[in-house]
Order: sequence, then C-alpha cells, then structure tokens
Amino acid sequence: MLYQADKMMTDRKGKPILHPTGYHSQTFSAIEQCYPIYNQEFLAVICGLKHWDYLLKCMKYPVLIIMDHANLTYYRHPHKIGQCVAGYIGEYEQYDIQLAYRPGASNRADALSCRPDYAPDLYNDEPIVALPEHLFVPPNTLTIELQTCPFRARTLHLDAAGTETLDPAWDIDAAVHVSDIEDEILNHDIETEVLHMQGLTKHRTMLETWHMKYNVEYRPGGLWWKGDALVVVENDNLRRGVITLFHDSLPTGHPGIAKTTNAISRYYWWPGMKDYITQYIKGCVTCQMNKVNTNPMKPPLYPITPTPDALPFQTIALDFITKLPESHGHDTILTITDHDCSKASIFIPCKEAIDSEGVAKLYTQQVVPHYGLPKKIISD
Repeated sequence: MLYQADKMMTDRKGKPILHPTGYHSQTFSAIEQCYPIYNQEFLAVICGLKHWDYLLKCMKYPVLIIMDHANLTYYRHPHKIGQCVAGYIGEYEQYDIQLAYRPGASNRADALSCRPDYAPDLYNDEPIVALPEHLFVPPNTLTIELQTCPFRARTLHLDAAGTETLDPAWDIDAAVHVSDIEDEILNHDIETEVLHMQGLTKHRTMLETWHMKYNVEYRPGGLWWKGDALVVVENDNLRRGVITLFHDSLPTGHPGIAKTTNAISRYYWWPGMKDYITQYIKGCVTCQMNKVNTNPMKPPLYPITPTPDALPFQTIALDFITKLPESHGHDTILTITDHDCSKASIFIPCKEAIDSEGVAKLYTQQVVPHYGLPKKIISD
C-alpha cells in the first residue's frame, strides 16, 4: 500500500545528463491509500502534473514521465474503470506527456518517501460506533409507542399533594403535561388527543362499562385497547377528527364507507363505529359532488298530447332565438308555433331584454287579431 506520491522534476539544461530542478512530496488521503496499486500510480502522475501545471502546459516538447512501477501498464488494455480513473483521463489529456519505465534503483524521487512524518498513524485506527445503541427500538415494541415517540413528550403525574406518582391509573386529571418540543402543532395530533381523552377521569365510568360490555382491555401503560385498536371515547369532535384523518386527507382520496371503516378499524375502535362513519361519509360534500351515482333517479316524463280537432294556434309553444346581430334595433326573435293543428310558426322581432309583459303585448298585437287567445301555452 502506498501512503504518498513523490515527484522530482529534472531538466537537461542543454546537456545529456538530467539535473533535478524541483521536488514535491504529497501524502495520500485515507481513502486514496485504499486504492489499488495501479490507481495509486495513476494518481501520483496526476498529482505531479497538477503541481507543476504552470510549467508543463503548452510545452514545446512532450513531457517525459519516468516511473519505477510497471503497474501503469495495466491501463494499456481495455478495462472497466471507475469515476476516479475517468477523472484522471480528463486531467492528463490537458498535457502532452510520454511515459517511460526505469528500475527503482535509478529513481531518485524515492528518497522523499523516507520522511517519518508521512507514515500513517497506527494509533488512529480506533473502532467507531456509527449507530449508538439508543437509536434502536427495543424488540417487540408496540406500534403505538413507535408512533408517539417522535413527539418527545413526557408526562409528570402529580397527586393532590404535588408528589409525582409512578402508576397514576385514574389521577390523570391532576397531571401536569410538560412538552419538550416548541411546535404546538404536533401536540394537536389526533393520536395524542385519543390518548389524552382516555386518561380523563370523566371517562372512567364509560370505559369500565365498555370493559364489561365490549370486552375492551386496560393494559400496562395506561391505555385502553380493543384487540389491536385504541379505544376512542365518546366525543364527537374526536371521532370526526379520526374519520377526517382516514377519509378527507389528501393521500386517502375520500374512499368509500367500507374502505374507510376497514382502514380506521386497524387502529381505532368505538361502539357503533360503522354507523358513525356511514353518516359522516353520506354528509361529505366532496363525495357527494364527485362520486358517481350508481342508482340515478330518472325524472318522470309527461308527454304533451295534442287536442283532437284543435283550431290553429289554440295550443302554442313559445321560445326565443337570442344573440343575433342587431337589425333595426332588434337582436332576438320570438317564435310562436302552433302545437296541435298546423305546426305553423310566427316569428316576431324583439329585444333580448324583453319581459313577460312585453311578450303579452307582442302576442296581442301580432297573433290575437288573426287567431284569438290560446287555450294552452307551452314554454320553458
């Protein structure tokens, strides 16, 4: 394993003998020390080029790199390379270089590797615990404990004398809740509300009745359960909050009665839960607006039958043709159709703003003198 890269720059100075003109030694990082040997040799070449960058770029002649390791010949053949070597290729392509191998006995740069301060610290290899023990949840921890843990809330239970009690089964009304978090929004979480409402003394009698009637259980930790579901006490606001969480929230997408009931029953329970959820969903405005009605009610049809032997315009149908280009001060046509006899139509120009009184006046002037008053008028 290599711990450093040693470089020496030489120049002929017009003579056939190479003369040293500069030295550079650089320690590899802890990660670089773990590179394969041929990657370390490649890295040593790149370090030397970068160090004398201002001298080696744009040279008139190629830069000759003499090395005493034949490991770089590994890359003379095709190989799958990593990101590091891919970066080295982009670096050396900025220079005009040539590589030459010389045995280690003739490599003067090796003398730089004798510096003791470049040797790795053998005592700086102590094992480190990356994930401390307190980060791991104990085995067989209940789901409710995992969900409430992020709130970092602790409760001090004080009796009437102000002394902290260890197992306050029904003294929670005298408890002082101290929260270690500043964000008050987290304290309004629906699950926190369910736990808090269970602990109120006024719900003690109701929960004990449910214990006998519905077989709910009071388990260690001060919580009431129905199987694997938390018991929700009789509080309309609390129950609506639970349903809202599983029905109205954006990820749920307003599921139907069966899906909502199934989702809630995994975590919460109260007597008559299905009926309560059904009434809530039936009153959900969003569901009523967007859900498809699978049993639509068809309005009854009342056909208008013609009167036998009817006179012309005895039964008429009125309608308007609107939004027409204005002509002689009119933009609408009143159509009067004989419904039972001849199916003939009379078209009377008028304005779109005409009212019922104006229609009656036009009918009196245009139709009544010829056919008299109608017995039936059909209009929308």
